[in-house]
Amino acid sequence: MHPLAPISLILAAALTMPGCIIWDAYDQLELANKQLGEINANLAEIDGNLGQIDTKLATIDANLDTVDASLAEIKPMLAKIDEHLASLRKTINNIDSTIPFLKLSGDDEEEQDALEAGDEGETPVEIEGEPSLVPEELKGDEQSER
Repeated sequence: MHPLAPISLILAAALTMPGCIIWDAYDQLELANKQLGEINANLAEIDGNLGQIDTKLATIDANLDTVDASLAEIKPMLAKIDEHLASLRKTINNIDSTIPFLKLSGDDEEEQDALEAGDEGETPVEIEGEPSLVPEELKGDEQSER
């Protein structure tokens, strides 16, 4: 018998055994490779979704630019209307002060007195609305006034 025969027989038996470290490592590498392939496919799908979101955000941004341009055109017109309404309000208050029983304006006496005195500053207008819509910095001012 040849002296290498027992060694080769032991080596062949060791390589074919199911608990061999080499086969376990090979199986783990195949599993890791398969999982990396799945992750790569998921990342490609996410990348496609992000591309669609980018396109939609660009469209929204363009629409907002259009709205901003429209608002810039409307702002001077609103300022003119505001001036006209302030003048009209002052006229109505003058009529109210001349003929008090008509009471055309809805102003209280303080507002009417301020307009008659010719205050050029804006009369503060209190707007009642949903309390949750009032900014936090204004909530503190309202509480200190009460």
